[in-house]
Amino acid sequence: MTSFVTFRSHLLLRKKWNISYVADQRFKGRGLLLSSLLNKNHNHIQSKRLLSAKHCVSKTSQPLVCKCDCSRRHSTIAAVMSKRTSSAKGINSSKKGLSGNRSADNKNSDPIGDGPTHQGQRSGNKSMKGKSHQASGAAISQEKGTSQSKTPRRKHASGKPKSGKDTACTNAPAFQQQQLTMEEIEAGLKSGRFIQGELRVNARDYKHSYLSHPDGGSDVLIEGLELRKPALSGDLVAVEIIKGFEQETEKPDSIKQLESVCQALDINTDKYVVASSLAGEGSDSETPDVIIEEDQTTMITPGTPKGSDVSVKDTSATSSSPQKKVHRMGKVVTVLKRKHNRICSGHIKKNKTGDRVLFSPNDSRVPRILVSRESCPQDFLKRPDDYKNVLYAARILDWPPGSMFAEGVLIREIGQDGQMDTMIEATLLENNVDTSDFSPNDLGSLTVNVPWQIPKTEIAKRRDFRSMCVFTIDPSTARDLDDALSIEELPDGTFDVGVHIADVTYFLHEETPLDGTAGKRATSVYLPNKVIPMLPRVLCEDLCSLNPDQDRLAFSVVWNISAEGQISKEWFGKSVIRSCVKLSYQHAQGFIDDPHKNWTAEELPPISSPFSVAQIKEKVLDLNKVAVNLRKKRKEDGALNLNQVKLSFNLDDKTGMPNGYHTHEQLDSNRLVEEFMLLANMAVAHKINRCLPEQAMLRRHPEPNSSMALELEKQSQILGVPLDFTNSGSLQKSLDDICREDLHSRGKLQVLLAMCSKPMQMAVYFCNGCLKDEMMYRHYALSVPLYTHFTSPIRRYADVLVHRALSAALGDTQMQLGKDKIQELADNCNVRKKAAKVVSDTCEELFFSAFVQEVGTVEGAAMVLSVLDHCVDVYFLNLGLTKRVYIDQLPLKVATYVDGKLILVWKKVEGVKEEMTQCLSIFTKIHCSITKGNYPLTWMATLQRPEEDDSVKSE
Repeated sequence: MTSFVTFRSHLLLRKKWNISYVADQRFKGRGLLLSSLLNKNHNHIQSKRLLSAKHCVSKTSQPLVCKCDCSRRHSTIAAVMSKRTSSAKGINSSKKGLSGNRSADNKNSDPIGDGPTHQGQRSGNKSMKGKSHQASGAAISQEKGTSQSKTPRRKHASGKPKSGKDTACTNAPAFQQQQLTMEEIEAGLKSGRFIQGELRVNARDYKHSYLSHPDGGSDVLIEGLELRKPALSGDLVAVEIIKGFEQETEKPDSIKQLESVCQALDINTDKYVVASSLAGEGSDSETPDVIIEEDQTTMITPGTPKGSDVSVKDTSATSSSPQKKVHRMGKVVTVLKRKHNRICSGHIKKNKTGDRVLFSPNDSRVPRILVSRESCPQDFLKRPDDYKNVLYAARILDWPPGSMFAEGVLIREIGQDGQMDTMIEATLLENNVDTSDFSPNDLGSLTVNVPWQIPKTEIAKRRDFRSMCVFTIDPSTARDLDDALSIEELPDGTFDVGVHIADVTYFLHEETPLDGTAGKRATSVYLPNKVIPMLPRVLCEDLCSLNPDQDRLAFSVVWNISAEGQISKEWFGKSVIRSCVKLSYQHAQGFIDDPHKNWTAEELPPISSPFSVAQIKEKVLDLNKVAVNLRKKRKEDGALNLNQVKLSFNLDDKTGMPNGYHTHEQLDSNRLVEEFMLLANMAVAHKINRCLPEQAMLRRHPEPNSSMALELEKQSQILGVPLDFTNSGSLQKSLDDICREDLHSRGKLQVLLAMCSKPMQMAVYFCNGCLKDEMMYRHYALSVPLYTHFTSPIRRYADVLVHRALSAALGDTQMQLGKDKIQELADNCNVRKKAAKVVSDTCEELFFSAFVQEVGTVEGAAMVLSVLDHCVDVYFLNLGLTKRVYIDQLPLKVATYVDGKLILVWKKVEGVKEEMTQCLSIFTKIHCSITKGNYPLTWMATLQRPEEDDSVKSE
């Protein structure tokens, strides 16, 4: 039965009528319409009492969403959301059900939010004041072997967390994982009963997790915590599809039933919008819905102050629209491999009852943790405020069924929240990046001493390039130089082009402690202010680095190639080189931009005898001539380029903090080096795959997610910029057709690149002996059948494995690792590479926030990336950053969301006689003010009032 219930009335009803419930405080403000099902022993009488209670409850108390047991399990009444009529402060959901939980940067929120949130949290699902709505977890029949997913409870208005007993919801059934043996799980995976994949937890709504389906269709939704325990984001899990959800549905019967109930209660359903249409991918007709009722006197939606004249109206289709999307829901059967390290950073808070302390993680995808008081500071309970800004690290030990909270232990104090060093350390810790010094045992694995010279016996085994003009082209600040180039013109007009890569494997021997450490680290991690190396600096910057005027060991690939890029033959082998000069990209670009300039020795780094500036310039120009034709041929073969703007920082010499920023521009000299590195990687991939059909480390890039690509393809047609996802070449042609020289077209291209990156899957390392279907070896973006990484062994362990494979392919050594071990190392390389990118991106945001905090306000030109009914996602053209911009604090008279557009009517202000109307849709160019966020080292963006020329005057 449906009724209005407030917090106080709810407690009275629960006590008097013995209503069992799971509570979820989603909103604060007026009017929450609740779906309540009464106990089977009193359902008839209690329903009448509950109906009469709706007339006497207060509209000022904090409401709770209640789901109660009923005599009939399948009689759940689906609720209806208030028709997306919200104020500029209002509803936090999108037309397509995108989770719209507000980031802490743009709006203050409760100290402890729903589930794993806490004060100071940078992202994730926040405790909102009338600003978000979502559908509740799915009601899953127990007769099918599952139970209703539990909805976590928010805290009391006082800011104190509820007791563990109060939040446990003991009356609500909990999903119990099936106790299956590994043999049964493997059989289920083989038969198709289960599917496996990496779990992705929604950072804005931690109760929603997703898994890519092997068929490439819509993702599988795991809704609720109980259906995914004990898995965390990134874990490799086995999932069972819940039967009965893989179907297209028209308007759900439960909604029709509710409309009848609302008619009987004389409730106007025109003011409501179906929650399931807003719940995001995977919402289902069997999902219990929640109704939010607007203020019936002022017609202002929840969260809008009384007397305000701002409203957001939604004229989009609501419950009358059929549910056309196929929804697949699942449950985690088991965690096949724990990829999440179970460590997180956060804050400790007092727990009202019990002998443990509450730990609130920064990462909204991680559950809150109960830790023992003994692991906390001794005076924490007496002086908790002293520690509210102290960041700690905790480890999850267990996540019991039926409990919102995980159990764990406090590891250590990280530092003061908001300090750059503290935040970087926390980021590294959460992503399991090893920052410790190399142990004496590791360093003892090196069998050479510094200074070191190449033994003559080793030189005799190698091809000697020391008399040739070999040089490096790298960033001016680079210290680990692992690749060099050479080119010699032959009498027939062709060229011998060489790519020379540092021979790390000469120093890094298999099955040594240092090799084990490097294998675990798998990659160097690059931050704006430092590098965390994979190998000791004695190798990175000295013994292996191809420093100028020093003899160095290398692996070389040499091609005989025409100026048009036609290759006639190739050679692989170990070599010894001597670089004659360390060029920067700017030096090489100078040669390309002004080939007729007479450069002096003073304008370049030192050049070793007998080579001259003129010779170096000629070599660079010859390489560029070949590279241009190689790139042209690759593009004709279907290569795709989705490179986006990259932000770089200028750092203060004393403080190390950013005092400026610039975007990284890819130069022709960058493309020159890239082209020959790609050529070497492809050549080595073919060589080792041919010679080692079971033990070669390769790299593949799967095709885009088909359902997401199809959706984007349809959307692009509507936007007038059709994209063709038939293959990588057709997609690149679509992007080329859009590219123009004017600023708006370039901005539109950047937005499209950001949109195209969403359906793309990640490229991964793999062992060819563990993947039999050779069609899956392909690299989608490069449009080549075989690819690997060979050119950066100083910073990537995958390249070290490829060097060992190439040595075995040449007959110099024997492969010691079997295919299963190689695949295990490949999996770790994939995990560590992904973690390194997360760390790099996070630190980039931190440094940009620090810069904004220092300068105050930054003005930025942006373009709309997506539109919701309460906000827009924008892409900053000169930053390469994306941010969600809310409209709730803008001086608006009204905001209307219709058909994917947000129409804003700006109030009159001093100096402006008329109201101004602004229509926001995808590709709309806007201007934003970037300021520091509500928490340290965060930033927020505010939409600026449009200029008169950019707006449409309201009538």
